[in-house]
Amino acid sequence: AAVGSLCASPISYGLLFYSPSLEIAMCFFLGKVLVGECWAGPALSIAQSMVPKRGGTSGLASYLAFLTFVGTLGPLFVGALHDRGWDLGTLLFLSVTCPFLLAGLLFLSLALQNPDGFLPLQVSSKLSDDGDHEVAVDGP
Repeated sequence: AAVGSLCASPISYGLLFYSPSLEIAMCFFLGKVLVGECWAGPALSIAQSMVPKRGGTSGLASYLAFLTFVGTLGPLFVGALHDRGWDLGTLLFLSVTCPFLLAGLLFLSLALQNPDGFLPLQVSSKLSDDGDHEVAVDGP
């Protein structure tokens, strides 16, 4: 995820500022999507491993709803700032290219802090005899 995000940042920059034609822009865009979205699989896996199996679907749906909500705010703010006179290229650089770079650095920092890789927590849940829900978390 770190490598993908770090590679997506310059590709996104090229998409914004070095695309003389639609064909070249689409090549940059394809490259950005291929390498820049590789964080989604590990993130979904982590989110799913952190909720009990019984509530896994609801937990994952909540995570995806949150991502959709946050993702919807970006174009809203970019449009509002563009209406107030900000340069669109600068706004897209700040809202697309810079977050890829920041995410890559954060992923890299986490990877360096945990050289053994991500070890998901083992979450188990069960209903006790008296009907109470018990959750147990085992981890490294």
